[in-house]
Amino acid sequence: FFLLFVRGAMHFVLLIFMFVCAVEPKVDGQDILEEMYHSMGGEYWHRIGYDYTTWTSGWPACFWDGITCNTPKGISNIDIRYSNISGTLPQHGWNFPELLSFEFASNNISGNIPKWGASSFPVIQLIDGSYNRLEGPIPDFVLPSLTSLDFSFCTLSGDLPKWENIHNIQDLYLHHNQISGTLPQWDFKSVENIILEYNHLQGALREFNCPNLNTLNVGFNKLSELPEVWNLPMTLYLYLNDNQFHGTLPLWDGQLIRVQNMYLQNNNLHGTVPAWSFPQLRYLYVDK
Repeated sequence: FFLLFVRGAMHFVLLIFMFVCAVEPKVDGQDILEEMYHSMGGEYWHRIGYDYTTWTSGWPACFWDGITCNTPKGISNIDIRYSNISGTLPQHGWNFPELLSFEFASNNISGNIPKWGASSFPVIQLIDGSYNRLEGPIPDFVLPSLTSLDFSFCTLSGDLPKWENIHNIQDLYLHHNQISGTLPQWDFKSVENIILEYNHLQGALREFNCPNLNTLNVGFNKLSELPEVWNLPMTLYLYLNDNQFHGTLPLWDGQLIRVQNMYLQNNNLHGTVPAWSFPQLRYLYVDK
């Protein structure tokens, strides 16, 4: 009798769950997620601890593995990293009014990055598409809430955007790509880390107005001119190595008061090292 009761209760719960799923409408953005699954080899997606067949279950997306919702119709997080995903991202139809993070790193996704804007991701804070085969230029996003952007270890090319509409960016990781052209004169008041090493950037290193910048890494590019003035009062780590900087080193007194590590090796600099007054400087690399 007890087993019959338990079995009956389980059937009842299942019926209730199926009824809820049947009457529950799709959540915002579910259509494009379904499109991604069917056009990007969803049947071959796999990740330890994930069951991607939930994406074809007919349930609302809030019940899918890799999807988190904060409200019944609002997807807050998409995490499909390390999932053997291939193909190209849809270029249109993105509508996620409550999405905070979109993580699709470490896959085989190719093609161009969609030009997401405020109508697509009005409150998004984190985008991580690193370790993919994305190509083409990086769009000039209009994402006012974005704080972290990572497209490192891809095959992106073209010029860097001016990005006048990502005012709250804190972490910008674009290293190990094929980005060319010159550096924009970014005005990022909140940025803490800019990592651009191993690209094809050339020309002058701009006078960034980034008062909270902690780390600037532009090593292994083709930059040729150092700035005379920098507004980098919080910078601790400067990687300027393996470029084509020439001439003598600027004075920079009173401008890098917190710098601890400075890498200048493997450039075309000459002359003597100025009598800098950097009270926290620990390591200075100028071996060539």
